[in-house]
Amino acid sequence: LQNITIQSFDVNLTSTSTETVEVYWRTGTYDGFEASSAGWTLAGTFSVTGLGAGTLTPLNANLNIQVNAGQRIALYITTSGSANLEYTNGSGVGTVYTSNADLEIYEGLGLAHAFGSSFSPRVWNGTIIYCP
Repeated sequence: LQNITIQSFDVNLTSTSTETVEVYWRTGTYDGFEASSAGWTLAGTFSVTGLGAGTLTPLNANLNIQVNAGQRIALYITTSGSANLEYTNGSGVGTVYTSNADLEIYEGLGLAHAFGSSFSPRVWNGTIIYCP
């Protein structure tokens, strides 16, 4: 693994309406921080028009979230409107879902907006846009 900078995300919105997407992150895992914004950093709030379920919608953000090689961060991406983000049911919280030479993505939770009910295990359906 190497140092990376997360620039943006493509999200999978369930509708074609204009939605507000919020991106939060924190160093470490989300354990113990699922029910409150305390301990999270709001990286940005974005207004996007969804492309519909099954089609990725770019946030076109410029987040600059620095992640050092071997460091674990938690991400919470949520909508405050009527559309939901699509997730896939996972096999186990903390299981590596996918990885490459730069990063590992773990299965986790899906949370209702904002820091509401949790659903697990979940795999986020989207793309992380980053550079080394």
